[in-house]
Amino acid sequence: MAKIEWTPALSIGVEIIDEEHKKLIAICNKLAYSVKGERNNKAITEGFKELRAYTVYHFSNEEKHQQAISYPAANAHAQEHARLRKRVKDYQQLLYREGYISEDSVIEFLKDWLINHVLHEDMKIGQFFRSKTLETTQNAVMEENENADPNNSS
Repeated sequence: MAKIEWTPALSIGVEIIDEEHKKLIAICNKLAYSVKGERNNKAITEGFKELRAYTVYHFSNEEKHQQAISYPAANAHAQEHARLRKRVKDYQQLLYREGYISEDSVIEFLKDWLINHVLHEDMKIGQFFRSKTLETTQNAVMEENENADPNNSS
């Protein structure tokens, strides 16, 4: 897997989530290097441990954000998070049991996660957030204009 670099195209437009995605990409890049380059089981084990801990943190934050903005697909998104957490745990268990893990399988998982989940599913959160922000701003401006209108008798 080629190293993934953060670019503005990866931004969902929610600063705190974007910052966490940058960290997630760094962790995935490090893990991919451990799997593909080093083939060091200790480094791979540590990489999955770091990935698992960070996903618990990040997913929790992302789900709280979704609740705060009343994101309509929050439940489905949380289920996807649960699936991703389980896959990380499954890889950890496989590595522990077998002492080996298929580099192609791990690389495919990381690409699927970063490309399909972050770039597609998380982008929807950003789009919804921006539409919600725009709607809130428009409503506030309309209310302010109504209150400032000298011909408005309400």
